[in-house]
Amino acid sequence: MKVISNLSIGSASFTFEVEEKADKEALLKAVALATPRGYCNVCKDSGLTTKSLSARRSQGFVFVQVNCKCGAQSALGEYKDEGYFWKEYEVYQPNKTNGDSDKEDYSA
Repeated sequence: MKVISNLSIGSASFTFEVEEKADKEALLKAVALATPRGYCNVCKDSGLTTKSLSARRSQGFVFVQVNCKCGAQSALGEYKDEGYFWKEYEVYQPNKTNGDSDKEDYSA
């Protein structure tokens, strides 16, 4: 089954075509892609912009995310048994390296 779904963010429109052998799988994927979280749980804003939707490929993985004006991101996750979901918004914080270990400040 081939499913075509549309998504509008701000003044931009996106069209997604999903084709799967199983009808339910096609519908699940199309619905997930076309319904990103429209409300940011970090800043409580609901105004996504045209630059909100992004995708990139890195180390064999594809990352699709919606970005909020506050800098938080909602990434498209994938269930182990197939299907997609949008994660809650969160602000990216890189992992600390050995030089940036958790040192406590005891100054008064």
